[in-house]
Amino acid sequence: MAKMVPFFLIILFLFALSFSQSSANVTQMGTDLIHQTCNKTDYYDLCVSSLESDPRSTSGDLPIFATIFLELATSTANDTVTQISTLVNGTNDEQLKGRLLSACDPMYVIIMENMKEALLYMESKQYIEVRDSLWASSNQVVNCERSFTRPPPLESPIKVRSGVFENLCSIAHVILYQLT
Repeated sequence: MAKMVPFFLIILFLFALSFSQSSANVTQMGTDLIHQTCNKTDYYDLCVSSLESDPRSTSGDLPIFATIFLELATSTANDTVTQISTLVNGTNDEQLKGRLLSACDPMYVIIMENMKEALLYMESKQYIEVRDSLWASSNQVVNCERSFTRPPPLESPIKVRSGVFENLCSIAHVILYQLT
């Protein structure tokens, strides 16, 4: 029986070694796919940093990549809704308040609905529907930002967030096109 213990330990060691090597291979494959995927986008640095900061991306799975960007875009849209409310409550500028309330607030409500739909479509692998929801959301952002160019033009206080949202959606589109 004493000879079985060392043999068992050797087998256990070899199993652990092979598992760690296969885990490293999966991680390397994920990293390679991250860079290959992000090279196809217009926002390489944003794409890579977003994926590398999410441990799910090490799987090297394009649907997971798309889901990560959908979640990031949804979070950004949600933060923008909060920022719109804060801006409306914190300003005496009636023109700014009016544009935020008449154009951006209702459009971001639609965006949030579209993003919820996109995530549900993603779960059921309905990638074309996900793209349609993203496209509709991106159009709403454009319409919101356009409202600030009407006379008299105003500086959009949510322009940066709107841009980030559009960039995240753009990256998701590139990934989704690879899935369809």
